[in-house]
Amino acid sequence: MELFNQGYIKISQYGSIRTVAQYVLESIEKNLNKTSENFIYSAVPVRSDQKYLLDLMKRSLIYSDFSEIDEYISGQNEDLDKLFKCAGKDTCIVDHDNAIEQLKHLRQFIKLTLNVSAKPEFYNPPRKLKQDKDDKDITFRTILDYVIDDMKNTDKDYIEIWTEAIRILKAINNDINPNIMSRTIWHQKLLEQQYNGKVEHYQYAEAIVDLCYNYRQELSVYNVSKHYNTQELKSITVSGDAPTFTADFLRRLKQDWNNGNNADKRYLQHEIDKIDLFHDFKHLPNWKIGMSILKVVRNMKYEEDQLYSYETNNNHQRKERTMKAVKSLFALILVCMLFVLFSTVIEILLGNLQDYLVSNTGLVQTFLMEAFKNLIWVIVFVVLSDEIMKLIEIGLKHLPLVNRLVFLSLDIKEAFQTLFSAIKDIYFIATHRVKQKCIDDEPYKSILNIVEQENIKDKISIPLPIEIKEYMKLYNQKDNELFKGKDLISKEELQNGYVLREYALEHGVKMGMAYKSRYHMMLVDLVKDKQNKPFAYERVINTVTKGSIVVVVKKQNKYILLNQYRHSMGKEQWCFPRGYGEVGIKAVDNVRKEVKEELNADIVGEPKALGQVVADSGLCGTLVDVYFAEIEHYDLKDDYEGIHDIKEVTEEELYNMNINDGFTLAALTLLKKRTII
Repeated sequence: MELFNQGYIKISQYGSIRTVAQYVLESIEKNLNKTSENFIYSAVPVRSDQKYLLDLMKRSLIYSDFSEIDEYISGQNEDLDKLFKCAGKDTCIVDHDNAIEQLKHLRQFIKLTLNVSAKPEFYNPPRKLKQDKDDKDITFRTILDYVIDDMKNTDKDYIEIWTEAIRILKAINNDINPNIMSRTIWHQKLLEQQYNGKVEHYQYAEAIVDLCYNYRQELSVYNVSKHYNTQELKSITVSGDAPTFTADFLRRLKQDWNNGNNADKRYLQHEIDKIDLFHDFKHLPNWKIGMSILKVVRNMKYEEDQLYSYETNNNHQRKERTMKAVKSLFALILVCMLFVLFSTVIEILLGNLQDYLVSNTGLVQTFLMEAFKNLIWVIVFVVLSDEIMKLIEIGLKHLPLVNRLVFLSLDIKEAFQTLFSAIKDIYFIATHRVKQKCIDDEPYKSILNIVEQENIKDKISIPLPIEIKEYMKLYNQKDNELFKGKDLISKEELQNGYVLREYALEHGVKMGMAYKSRYHMMLVDLVKDKQNKPFAYERVINTVTKGSIVVVVKKQNKYILLNQYRHSMGKEQWCFPRGYGEVGIKAVDNVRKEVKEELNADIVGEPKALGQVVADSGLCGTLVDVYFAEIEHYDLKDDYEGIHDIKEVTEEELYNMNINDGFTLAALTLLKKRTII
């Protein structure tokens, strides 16, 4: 907190994220609402699936309230098993002492989060990349795609591990939606597949992913200089050539990988809710001395007209800071010495005056003289001290060694303590050596002093609810057919989602992605009527928008119907097999998959497309593909997905049955319109 207060640590705002508390709360919402990918916490004693603990964090942050956590820590609430329970597990037995320790650290984290969130001076404004009209945003996936597809590693010591890691990443890249920017999903995929080959290849692949993510984060940070020309990143999607970026990436990757040292502890780690506390304080510099020096050099200003690239000129800058600190300490010593000298002279003079008066007067006069002496002290040290110190300060400012003075309270003991402390601090600075590794700047001479200060000048936008953020993320996906309706408000009117927020507040409704599950999502759009008046309209979309199917299954001359329980109706109905779309599976492949799962049957020949249907166009917005397929045999998988019976019926029986399933009736209509050969 002291480093924050003095401005030595700053927090970078990002996008619409204003504070640390907002960032943590939005991350909690991702895990509680499941409207987005999981958020994996680092250095925080909580897992993404510990819903009760996350909800406790949420309440503590929203209400600035530690009472609930304190009840658990003090033992007033003993239900720790439930608090630490992971979603999907029936029970969770925790070690009581460890759980209390974790809660103490969590409390400390929340307290720090609230403290730093309350002070706007702790924050740097977000950096906005300047974009031309034709420029595309540089994303985590943009950088990763370049590394996977175009970057070449010529270091002979790393060719084998690099080649294998890139092969692994290419395979994973094909399975992940290009619009997903989360690093977590890459970690999860690598963790799942690590046993398919050498573990170090997957560890190295994770190091590559992490570095790509770090580069993207650095691009968003206010006034961070680089060791590469960032203009290259804007053209890599076209030219696939970025020589200075490639050189810097490979250098940093080699440094991060560090020959695989501690790779087993750094990579392919399962999510945990433990914190490894630091105990090796004897190898740290003296914190008290550091704080003392910081107070002396408080508010030291540096030239900001030129930003150096990382370690460039680092030794010169370190020496410059050290000299400023030493000068300030010398100024402090000089002030202390002058104060001690001044105080001593005054003490001697007043002491001599007192001795003279006592030796020449009676008891009453002695008392009066003592009071007179104290009055003189008050006048000298209370009234005149500030003026005397100002005169000393003005005089010392003209000395070449001094660039700053520190005001002291006029106390002899404190002056001596400060004097010896300053001498000790100078000794520490003179004898302390920092182990540092600076890179060879020779390859980067042409770009060393590139100054990048492309920053936002206007205020950061108001935070959006997570359901509107997720809606806008879906809305901005390339070639998204979900938002082609002519009644939707225009992209210009949408204003990145803020008009949805305003409408929700004014009308008391939830806008955006109101709900999302594995199978469905409910979108609440803002549309316009004929009078151009906006109103909310909800619709249900399949989470995987393509590949949903209904299959008209025929065995010899009879059709196959399933008797399947439907929760929404609370009873069974006769219907054809059908299934939701799945990521990476085409509709025709999904036909084979569903028939195999529900009938344990293999399709003979190729399924034939009959057309597309929508279940309820007033609410549902997903087109479902209808297919015809023939099989030779099947088996009843009793109670699989609510299936209780299978019936073979002729065409005449089929049309005479009391069928009320919309998809089945629609499939029958399409079947009747076509002649199946």
